[in-house]
Amino acid sequence: MALSSDKINDIFSEVDIANYKSKMKFYSELRASVKIRYHENVDFGKYEKQMQKLLDTFISANEVNQLTKLVNIFDESFEAEIERVVGDNARADAILSATTSAITEKMESNPAYYEKLSLRIKELIEEYKDKRLTEEEKLKQAKDIRDMMMSQETNEIDNYPDSIKNNANAKAFYDNLESTFNEAVNNSDYAENVADTSATYGNQQDDLLTQIVIEINNIFKEVSKKPDWKNNTDIRNQIDGKIDDILWDLEDSYNMKFDDVDILLNNIRNIGINNY
Repeated sequence: MALSSDKINDIFSEVDIANYKSKMKFYSELRASVKIRYHENVDFGKYEKQMQKLLDTFISANEVNQLTKLVNIFDESFEAEIERVVGDNARADAILSATTSAITEKMESNPAYYEKLSLRIKELIEEYKDKRLTEEEKLKQAKDIRDMMMSQETNEIDNYPDSIKNNANAKAFYDNLESTFNEAVNNSDYAENVADTSATYGNQQDDLLTQIVIEINNIFKEVSKKPDWKNNTDIRNQIDGKIDDILWDLEDSYNMKFDDVDILLNNIRNIGINNY
């Protein structure tokens, strides 16, 4: 505001004015850097035009980049945006912040997978704070975590059964049922009766969990064809009923018992809703 006043030379010396210009340039550049590093979008709307006019009029700041919408980690220009940040530690923070933002957006579509990534980010930050990692190592691991995020989105991960590895929706069900299913198997007669798998689950070449996942995925594949199915109480009840039938079949055939069935049903339903 002082720079825009024609009285400024009557109040401040040339040294003072030069000092203010230098600080204004510094904080403008700092704001751009911090915004990228921590993936924060702060609304400076009511100041933006005034600040830009002052920069254009009074300060030579060719290095300052025009701020645009934060770049998504899946955007082709993400890596170029990261290169604008100075220092390995700052680059790592920028990658981790952007990845955390993406995880938050996608969490409900696959809680088990994204919670693992979120935990890995927290562990990485703690390892660096405890000086168990150099800045270079932190940056490398941050890039690895981002690659894991990208792999989940592009079907590059190959540690899934062949029948579902190219189906992102089925993989989400698989990730979130695997632990619960394995726990139920350990306390069941499944191992003793594996040779007598029910025809309900079809192909013997695929394991039982994979067949259950396919069946659940097919439920949502069919109901998602109906208009406004996500807000239809009757359809939701149908979904719950069909999934409940699958769980009952497992209990009847293999004496599998699932703890907190209502919570399990709710989780499966939410994953389906967030993926279809």
